[in-house]
Amino acid sequence: LVVGPGKDLPITFLPMPMLIWAVFLFSTRFVAAELALVAIVVATATVQGEGPFSRIADPVASTISAEFFIVVYATTVLAFAVARDERVAVTMRLAKRDQVLRGGLIDAQVGFVVLEQVGPRDLRVVEANVRAAEMLAGEAVVTTDDAVDATDEAERRPLELDESSPFVRAVLAALDSPLGEWFDEIDVAGFRRAEVFLTRVERSSGPTIVTAQLIDVTQRYLADAAMQRALADERDAAARLRDLGRQKDDFLSAVSHELRTPITSIVGYTEMLVDDTDVDDEQRRYLDVVERNARRLGVLVENLLELGAGAGRHDAATP
Repeated sequence: LVVGPGKDLPITFLPMPMLIWAVFLFSTRFVAAELALVAIVVATATVQGEGPFSRIADPVASTISAEFFIVVYATTVLAFAVARDERVAVTMRLAKRDQVLRGGLIDAQVGFVVLEQVGPRDLRVVEANVRAAEMLAGEAVVTTDDAVDATDEAERRPLELDESSPFVRAVLAALDSPLGEWFDEIDVAGFRRAEVFLTRVERSSGPTIVTAQLIDVTQRYLADAAMQRALADERDAAARLRDLGRQKDDFLSAVSHELRTPITSIVGYTEMLVDDTDVDDEQRRYLDVVERNARRLGVLVENLLELGAGAGRHDAATP
């Protein structure tokens, strides 16, 4: 229609917006074919004396004008096509990198939560992976749906600042920290224990960002608790053994002292009967048996006293 018979120069560039519009709908090869078709049609019409360029009286000027027209069309449309291709390539690279990062974030065994500060004490969840959603279940912070895709502004929701939540208290502590960092262990959902690393990032433009890393340390925490209980039980058992040892020593000492006095009396009176009274041989033999056995009992009592004293010195030397 533009280069047909009787057409004038003012509408020569009318197809330009259509070709540029085609750049964003079709491939570069298709646009190049369109440009080739335009060039063929314009050149053919000009050579046959048709179209707007045939109205120029000088044939050389007419040909140059047609060629200039084709060059302007080609450079303009191809420039748009190249820019479109570069934008598509950059978009694809960013999409791949975002996919890799997002895949690593979502599939990581460490919980990640990214929050942005939208008010003095108000935060909003920007990103969270599935691991964080599982660890913070019931905390009114993130859900599994949030963890899958929270890039849409409509899907980002404010964090309910219930300070009874250990995680929320940790986030508020990171906001108030002069160093912008906070670390501690907190209790999370399902009677589990997690190490939390929080970092506050203040930006010159845009809201402050708080990043949270959560590492499940439940097994280590349970192992430490079991070890502490075992040590406490061992200390209690050692204390009971020491108490039993003291009771044994006290018993041995009391029994030994109680036995020593009557044994000494038996030995003394036996000797007195032998030395100061008239006894026949048979009676003397009986008294010798009594004295001998009494002295044996005395030796046993002395051994018991030494055993108790030695055990007491050993217990005193043992830390």
